[in-house]
Amino acid sequence: MTPRTFTILPVLVGVRVVLVPGALGAQAPQPSLATDTALVAHLRATDPFFGLFVQCKDVKVTRASVPAVHHRERTVEKHFTYRALCDVRGQEEDDCLYQVDLAGTIDTPQSATIRRLRWDLVCSG
Repeated sequence: MTPRTFTILPVLVGVRVVLVPGALGAQAPQPSLATDTALVAHLRATDPFFGLFVQCKDVKVTRASVPAVHHRERTVEKHFTYRALCDVRGQEEDDCLYQVDLAGTIDTPQSATIRRLRWDLVCSG
């Protein structure tokens, strides 16, 4: 990319601006949440509490499309659930796990939000 220099209102302000093509609003494209793996990775990266759960096993992700009406307009909401047995970061050596159940919405192809989170302590006897 070659920077371009423009003089803006030189008589009034005397300001020079250097524009680099693609620099304004240039962000890395967000990955699609089309796969369960991408959805879970996104949730771990964006939700600080869910990110505490590690080494999850027996993971089950479900998705559903739910008809809804918002402002008198019919739409379809995309919902998901997640269920797994997980350790908590820093307590992996403990004999107990947490049964993690969460539910949320897929708001855009690149964004999802956890709306409900429940965790129950499960210890083997």
